Amino acid sequence: TVGLITFLLAFELRRDHAATWWYGAVLVASIAGSLLATVTAPLLRRLLREENILLAALVLVAVSAAVAFALGGGRASDCLLTAAIGLGAGTGKLAFDSMVQRDVAELARGRAFARFETRFQLAWVVGGLVPVAISLSDRPGEVVVALASTVAAVLYLVGRRETRPAAVRQEARS
Repeated sequence: TVGLITFLLAFELRRDHAATWWYGAVLVASIAGSLLATVTAPLLRRLLREENILLAALVLVAVSAAVAFALGGGRASDCLLTAAIGLGAGTGKLAFDSMVQRDVAELARGRAFARFETRFQLAWVVGGLVPVAISLSDRPGEVVVALASTVAAVLYLVGRRETRPAAVRQEARS
């Protein structure tokens, strides 16, 4: 969603001949979301496990995109969505990095970080290619972000349940 929203809004602003300060507003919103993630992630960790923080980040982006769509789009809601994506991406990344440090053996961490960071960057590029390949305005883009984040949250939730140890799954059924 970070790559998608970056290119989507850049093209949308160019298409609408928006004032240059709107580009700055979108950039500031993204940076503000990322900075807020840096502040809130440690606080959230006191209340939630990393797995739940990652799920909450996905849900936050999905809900924010749906709200932006419901508000009718527009530059102000695009800025809010960009801030929410920055917050979700930053918080999710910190939670994911924490999970790798917690769960991956020390000798394999470097390889795990490199492998997953490569995947994250490729996903960013694929997301960025969507508005390049298909001319989208902000409204359909918000729908794409909402759907993609919802699908990601559901797949993550299902994957978490499938990978729990059999004893934990049995206990949960009881």
